[in-house]
Amino acid sequence: MAIYISQTLLYCVLCQTLFDVDFCFRWIMHFLQELRRAMLEKFEKEKQVEPMTAERKRREVAAYRQQVEQLIASRRQEKEVELAREIAAQQVHQQREAARLEVVDQERQRLLLENADLLQHFLPRGLFRSPEEYARFMSTMQRR
Repeated sequence: MAIYISQTLLYCVLCQTLFDVDFCFRWIMHFLQELRRAMLEKFEKEKQVEPMTAERKRREVAAYRQQVEQLIASRRQEKEVELAREIAAQQVHQQREAARLEVVDQERQRLLLENADLLQHFLPRGLFRSPEEYARFMSTMQRR
């Protein structure tokens, strides 16, 4: 713009015969006023667009936050489901292990009772797990 104004002014000065200097001055003032008016209109439009842009940005940020919260909630739910699966698997494993230990204990007691007369004088420490088990073994020994 400034280049155009200075070129126009230079043209007016060089061609004084064609244009009156006063006319050139008025023309430049009119051009500057039009430029000022155009700039003010542009700034007014930007002021109107700016809140709309800010509102749109707030909406986008809110939508993004909502998506992040949904993602966090879904991941939390997935972790809860996975934890429930692990707990269920662990309970099944514990039940199987308890059943296995029960079978082993029953077999141990059966072998002790079957071979009580052979083991009477060769019982190692810690062989009986409770006083009741020892009493049962001793009663079996006395019955034989």
